[in-house]
Amino acid sequence: MGMSRKFNRQKSMMPKINKPPQAHGIWLSQKEYEKLKQGITNDVSRDAIAKVLSISSCLLLFHFGELRKKDTRLQKYHDMFKELLEIADKPTKEMLEAEQKLYEVTGTKILREGK
Repeated sequence: MGMSRKFNRQKSMMPKINKPPQAHGIWLSQKEYEKLKQGITNDVSRDAIAKVLSISSCLLLFHFGELRKKDTRLQKYHDMFKELLEIADKPTKEMLEAEQKLYEVTGTKILREGK
């Protein structure tokens, strides 16, 4: 095989070798990326606010007596809040009742996936 023929053969094979597979990624324009980023940010923010609201209303409705001592109020609230925050994705019966009461009193409904 002559050198020029070998070179041409290698040259014709290069695009096939270096070409990435189709659907190897999703290409977005800057505008599409910003819109997607904003949508995700809004969803995460709404979810975080809903969890905080749900936990706070649960603590006020069902654990208010435990928060009455002024000396230990903040520490107790912190501990209970942290404990409920860990299970916020799988709400307890108390949390669901607190969310329902919150809806009845204020009209603010917390939407959960699967409902």
